[in-house]
Amino acid sequence: MLTQRELYAISPDIRQYLKDNVTTRRINIPNIASTNTLEEIEEDLPAVALLQGASSSPDLLIAQPTVELRTIPVKLEGNVEVEAILDDSSQVISIRRDVWEKLKSPIHTNQAMTMESANGSRDRTMGLLPNLRVVIGECDFYLQVQVIESTSFEMLLGRLFFTLAQASTRHFFSGNSHITLLDPNSAKAVTLPTRPRVHPVSDFQ
Repeated sequence: MLTQRELYAISPDIRQYLKDNVTTRRINIPNIASTNTLEEIEEDLPAVALLQGASSSPDLLIAQPTVELRTIPVKLEGNVEVEAILDDSSQVISIRRDVWEKLKSPIHTNQAMTMESANGSRDRTMGLLPNLRVVIGECDFYLQVQVIESTSFEMLLGRLFFTLAQASTRHFFSGNSHITLLDPNSAKAVTLPTRPRVHPVSDFQ
């Protein structure tokens, strides 16, 4: 691999070509437009102007304004089914209170924690649900989960889950993604498609 500086040093022709194409020249647009073609005018324009013009090209692929978070279906303790949001920017794994109540499992209230959201607000969790069995495909994961009084989601799988499952995600331009997970106890691996998050009606009221 050569750096640009090294390439220019060993190739005078390339160096001269780039110099000719990026050097700003003074042109008289009205006169040139009347006598030259568009391609001839563009040859005389500086590279910056050409780049600015390219940004409006209909063939240019650009990022979407927003993309929905992705979810996967999971079973808690093998019988309670929920949609879990995938969010590897979160430091914790959490479930909503009504989901925890369906499990009928005790929580450790002395291991509650204060969570800070992206907007700076702070909320206290109800407690820790230790070693919760989460079934995804043929893989079982045992997670340390905080119970939250009220949220817009049933479950959130944060970075603790991604590290335990050695998760890798393949994203597609359409917004879809596939996630591959490794069971740390059985060494089984599964790949499954993710789903776009469906917002509850209350999110829009």
